[in-house]
Amino acid sequence: MIKESITLDGKIVAERNLHEITFGRVKMPKLSSEESLISIFKEEDRIKSAYEGFRKIVFRNHVNHAGQQSRFIYRGYDPKAKSKKKTLKEIRNSDVSTVEKLSCLYENQRESFDSIVENYKDVFQQIEDVKFEPLPNQRESSIFTELSMIQFKEKGVEKWILANKMSSGMIRAFMHISEMFLLAEGTVVLIDEFENSLGVNCIDVLTEDLIFENHNLQFIATSHHPYIINKIPYEHWKIVTRNRGKITAFDAKDFDLGESRHENFMSLINLPKFKKGIEHI
Repeated sequence: MIKESITLDGKIVAERNLHEITFGRVKMPKLSSEESLISIFKEEDRIKSAYEGFRKIVFRNHVNHAGQQSRFIYRGYDPKAKSKKKTLKEIRNSDVSTVEKLSCLYENQRESFDSIVENYKDVFQQIEDVKFEPLPNQRESSIFTELSMIQFKEKGVEKWILANKMSSGMIRAFMHISEMFLLAEGTVVLIDEFENSLGVNCIDVLTEDLIFENHNLQFIATSHHPYIINKIPYEHWKIVTRNRGKITAFDAKDFDLGESRHENFMSLINLPKFKKGIEHI
C-alpha cells in the first residue's frame, strides 16, 4: 500500500503515505505495507463496521475448479462441528465455505436443503435427488475424520454420482443456487461472465433466481449474453468501456436506448462504444 485514507463523517480516521501511518492524528509504529488500514485497525470501533462490510463482498468462480474433488468435500474432523450451526440464520452467517454450509444444512435443516434440490431439479429434470453424505468405501485411516461429498442421483441410474464426476455446468449451477440461498443478508456478490459453463436450460432459471429469489442480496454480474442482458431491467445496466488502461462506466440512461427491452438491447449493440470496446454489461 502506497497511499490510503479512511474518513468518517468527513473527518480522517486513519491515513498512510510512503513514510508513516497515523490513526486519529497519532503516528503509529511501522506496520505491514501489504495490508490495508481497514484490516490493520479492524478491531477499532470506528473501523470495524467498514471491515465487516468489505467481508460481505464475495467473488465466486466455479469454472476453474469445477473438477477438483477437494472443492466438494467436507472433512468432519470435529463430530460436533455441524451441530454448532443449527438454525438457517446461523448457517448463513457462519464464516465457512459453501460446502461446509451445505453439510450443516443437510444435517440440521433438511427442509431447506431440499428446497435447494427442488430448485436445482427445475433446471436439470433428469436429477432425482441430491445428498451430502460420507464417501462410499473411504479408508478408515482416522476415527476423527469423516469425508463427505455432495452426491447426485439420476433417474434410471443405480449408482449415486459424486460431485467431481458431474459436468462443470451442472455442478456450477448447483453451487450457484446453493450460494444464493446460503449467503448472509446484505452480501454483495460479484459474478464474472455469468453465462460461462452454463447450458441454455439453466441460464433461464439462474437468471430468474438472481433477480427475484434472493433474500436482500446485491448482485453485480457481467455478461455478454443477450438473454441475460434482456432479463435484467435496463435501469440496472452499467455499460463499461475500456480505452487502453482507462476504464469508464456509464448508466444506461446516458443513452437513448428505446422503450422496450428488445429496443434497449438492439440499440445497445449498435452503439459506437459497444462496437469499439465494450468489455462487459
